[in-house]
Amino acid sequence: MEDVITQLTRQLLPQMTAAEKSRALRSLKALIDAELFDLAASEGAEDDPDRACPWCGSPHYVKRGRDGRGRQRFLCRGCARTFTDATMRIFSTTKLDRSAWMRFAECHVDMLPLRESAEK
Repeated sequence: MEDVITQLTRQLLPQMTAAEKSRALRSLKALIDAELFDLAASEGAEDDPDRACPWCGSPHYVKRGRDGRGRQRFLCRGCARTFTDATMRIFSTTKLDRSAWMRFAECHVDMLPLRESAEK
């Protein structure tokens, strides 16, 4: 799936007008904001009754300490894997802050090479 998205991006971005690129950038920033907000909002909800294992979907789990960032870890009784509220989220393993992701989104829409993106 990722290869298809990358191919479409490479084909469509050069053909976009400045207004379309601006709309795409706003949309991408909104997606980043929404994901980071959901991640931050889920960190405080340790007793969520709708929580299930992201690996197998089992609702049977127990608390299993805290991770390095202080988030509650859980142990699934179904598959014996541990997880947090951030498991399987887009930004669950990132060490970058929101502003860095927004600058990267701008570089992506401008189709800058990775080296130039890293410099910015």
